[in-house]
Parts: sequence; structure tokens; C-alpha cells
Amino acid sequence: MHRLDPYKQEARSVTAQAFASRRPTPVFLLRYVVEGELTSRERGPEGTMRHSKRRTLGSRLAEAPQPGRRKVDVERLAGVRYVGDTAIAGAYLIGRDRRCDVVLNDYTISAEHARLHYIARIRRWMIEDLDSTNCTFHNSLQLPPHERSLLTSLDELQLGRMVFLYLEPEDLYAYLREEY
Repeated sequence: MHRLDPYKQEARSVTAQAFASRRPTPVFLLRYVVEGELTSRERGPEGTMRHSKRRTLGSRLAEAPQPGRRKVDVERLAGVRYVGDTAIAGAYLIGRDRRCDVVLNDYTISAEHARLHYIARIRRWMIEDLDSTNCTFHNSLQLPPHERSLLTSLDELQLGRMVFLYLEPEDLYAYLREEY
């Protein structure tokens, strides 16, 4: 995971379009850590559609943390590792293993925890839990293993004890420039 400072400097020096073309994939902004022991929660409704009302970046950031969560001291970004001009396509592995495309180094994250899928036809991203030990939650609903859930920028994702804000390039740019 990376500190925000270099991203902030870049966002302040380029336009939104230039920033999005340099960083076309979404990122996970670490905001909270779940305290105490992780317990298996009741599964939410089955299915892949996890709709949430569209929030603004400002309203999402102003929300109070849920009980049992503490705000991280230093927010960090985890992004999809890709090489140069590689086209966005296919699937990206999220996990603790160094071979993953999104590496999250925490003992509650499985070696291969989840998979991020890009659906080119609709230009949207989906997440799939890979039957991880400590589960994946999308907007507080536990994902059934091997089922995909459609993501929207500003959604909340919990992998193990780490709680992220899912940001697509436009919202990341606004966040880094504090324009919300």
C-alpha cells in the first residue's frame, strides 16, 4: 500500500483527464480497521447486485465509523498493479501474496482473497470473494463465495479487518485535491 503524498502532488499538477489516463484503474483507500476478533456474520441476501444510494464524496467521508471500527492514523492507497500501457481487461487478484495484482499485507487477508473483474461491455468493475477465510463485505453485506458484485465508486469494501473506500479515477482525483 502506498502513502497519499505522491498521488496528491500528481493530482495538483495535472488535469482530471490526464490523471485518469495515467491511472485508469480504481483504487482502495484504507480508512478503517475492525477492532477485536473477526466473527462470521450472517450472510446477506444472495445475488450479485448490491445497490446502494449514490452518495457524494463529501457525504461518504463525513459518515461516522460503524461501531467496532477505528479510523486509521494514515490513510493509504492500494491500487491495481499493472505495467505501463496495459489495457484494462480481465481479472485482477487481490490478496496477501506478492504475486497478486492488489497486494494487501495483513494477517486477516487470505493469500488469494478476492478477484476484481473489469466488464468492458458496461465499463464497470465487479468484485468476487474467493472463499476467503475472513470474508469480503460490500457495503456491509457479506459476499457469497464465487459470486460477483457490481461496484460503484464510493462503495465500502471490507476484506478481513481492513475497510476500504473503493474509488474510481475521477473520485480519487477529487479526493486528492480535496474538492468534495
